Amino acid sequence: MKKLSSLFLAIVLVMGLGFASFASGKEMKRSITINLDAKMGGQVLEKGTYTVKYVEGEDGEMVFLKGSREVVKLPYKTTKLGKVASENAVILKANSDGSYSIKRIEIKGTDTAISFE
Repeated sequence: MKKLSSLFLAIVLVMGLGFASFASGKEMKRSITINLDAKMGGQVLEKGTYTVKYVEGEDGEMVFLKGSREVVKLPYKTTKLGKVASENAVILKANSDGSYSIKRIEIKGTDTAISFE
């Protein structure tokens, strides 16, 4: 009986840890505007408005959607900002070939930036 209760306790703990890690980040959807065409992950994101999906507060993959169509999925890292962003901001970097790529996205109301390498 003691082995059975130990096994049950171990299963409950493993399941609890799994649910805790699953619930730690919340999938977010936000609308962002890119003012210039940007090369990202082998794709060109044409200037315009996109919906982005990501997990708040965690490193992961951001999905860029144009309407309901997935355009590109990119790995990102989160970094803390010194203050809460007052507006959505897409920070671009100039590439050596004259094109641009997205360096960072700041989401209004959060103190975390999403950075791309």
